[in-house]
Amino acid sequence: MNDLDSSASEVFEKAQYHLKLWLEESGGTRLDVKCTGLGSTGMIRFWMTMDGQKKSVRVSECVGSAVTGLRGAQASPERGAWFYSHLWVELPEGVLYQESDWMCVPDTESDADLGAYKTELDRYPRDQEFIPDWLRDKVEQWRLERGRMVAEYVAEMEEEYRIEGGKYCGSSHLRVW
Repeated sequence: MNDLDSSASEVFEKAQYHLKLWLEESGGTRLDVKCTGLGSTGMIRFWMTMDGQKKSVRVSECVGSAVTGLRGAQASPERGAWFYSHLWVELPEGVLYQESDWMCVPDTESDADLGAYKTELDRYPRDQEFIPDWLRDKVEQWRLERGRMVAEYVAEMEEEYRIEGGKYCGSSHLRVW
């Protein structure tokens, strides 16, 4: 079973298991995880507390992978996906806690291409009342600046498909937008 086939609670339990196990093996007392996401991109950072000192750490691939699946698994058709989430687990309890924000401007926003905002709403649709103004503004900006280019590209691909008699052979040039 992959994360796409798993329920949000199963993905959360998997993350809890891997974070707790990694923390126990590393000798720390607390592990904090800060996650941001926008469209198909995101960033995850880990901090471990050991002997009262908090330091940035690298975790194993399976731990990182367990956390990566949370955003998509926790998305809902009404609210979309969260943009920021803080997770933490402390020993000896070993319970994973999470606080998430579905409306804030994500930290990755300054690096994001306009297409990331459009991808966000395509990938994680939201009811109108759950679309923050900053996201609505960026998607409108994308529509004004890039929407026509994308429509022209799609029309060109459709025309090529029609000319080739239903056999798409691919365009001989690459467009980047």
